[in-house]
Amino acid sequence: MRLRIHLEDGREALLSAEVDAPPETPEDLLEQFNREGQILLGDRETVPIKDVVKVEFAPAEPQAAPSWLRDLRDEDVASAMDGRFEKPAFEEPS
Repeated sequence: MRLRIHLEDGREALLSAEVDAPPETPEDLLEQFNREGQILLGDRETVPIKDVVKVEFAPAEPQAAPSWLRDLRDEDVASAMDGRFEKPAFEEPS
């Protein structure tokens, strides 16, 4: 699940967590990020939980495929593999 938090200084941050059961409120999920009154925003940045002025669930954004993938055809892959790939010698299992 994802949370969007709004901070006192006007910044926004997204937090993500895997949960077994969805929490009833965004504040319940925010408590999972609370470490001694601090919320970890990244590897080196924390903010005091008291600086969070608003918290809300954030929907997951759909993942986009690479643009070059849309025009790729099976025959393109086959020709690329034939031209640059040496097939290993087949060995009978002993």
